[in-house]
Amino acid sequence: MFGSLLGGLPRVFNVLSNVGSNCLYAGSRFKQPLFLANRNISLSGLKFTDKNKYPGGGDRGNGIIDTDGYNLNLDKKSQQKLEKFKKIIEKNSYYEKYRTKIVESQKSSPKSFLGLIEQLVSVGKEAAGFQKVKMNTSSKNSLNEVMKLEMLLKVERDDIVFIWQEYHHGLNMIAATMNCQMFDRMCMRGNSFRIFVLPLPKREGYEMFLVEYSRGSFYFTPMIKYQLHKENAPVCLSLIHYTELSNAKDLILMRGECDKDSISLVEAQFLTVQLNLYYGEGDEQRLNILKVFNDDPSAFQHMLVIEELKRMQTDYPHLFPELQ
Repeated sequence: MFGSLLGGLPRVFNVLSNVGSNCLYAGSRFKQPLFLANRNISLSGLKFTDKNKYPGGGDRGNGIIDTDGYNLNLDKKSQQKLEKFKKIIEKNSYYEKYRTKIVESQKSSPKSFLGLIEQLVSVGKEAAGFQKVKMNTSSKNSLNEVMKLEMLLKVERDDIVFIWQEYHHGLNMIAATMNCQMFDRMCMRGNSFRIFVLPLPKREGYEMFLVEYSRGSFYFTPMIKYQLHKENAPVCLSLIHYTELSNAKDLILMRGECDKDSISLVEAQFLTVQLNLYYGEGDEQRLNILKVFNDDPSAFQHMLVIEELKRMQTDYPHLFPELQ
């Protein structure tokens, strides 16, 4: 039946909360996202029914077949919906490769096929609306406000990592995961060194960002704005960590919300990598820089973090995104 077309995908739909996303995930059985809205629908992870088997022992001769091979044994309204779907999927880069299997699966159960496609499109529309939410109103304080926790607990750890990263793909956010040991170190250092500065390379020199730790989260503010507005300076990047899966999965989920008028997504990623290497890794040289800034600020020189950034980029070139 049609259930084999997308395997366990309907189960994964329930992981997403009502706010939606611009992509759906093919769960523990697949490793390809199904992008909706203005994105392609990836077909490479789908499973299809045997093209020679049809419900009730039917064959290719049953029903009315259009010029593309689709079964038109549907009412007029459903036929119109099918035409709309065909226009969407035929634009997909994988369509030609999987066209025969798609058509054969639709023939086997045209009404069920159309029903699930409508479900996909419906969630895609919710995703488009979610992308328009402003940063300060989209902040979620608990994981259950982002995804359904009870469903995530039923998913394998590696699949949660995949779902989390792909869920944020296309949003003006960054996403990462870490184990509890790293997060505990970040919190321990955050409590000891609540404020720090990080450099961001620019065409002419570096722009400095003030970082402040508070209750498991980190907040970034351009230093120039802090100098002007002090405690009223606007936050340009918030890194929120969700700990609900720490006991069951040894997994911490992080999302970073950006003020797109102050910082680009790539710049946010660049700063986040530095933060994780200072607060989440055991490097003694970086620990000493944190101590100097917080415990002996008169001895701190901005060149310390700039030179350390160069060392990081040499040691971990694969971690840093390319700035434009």
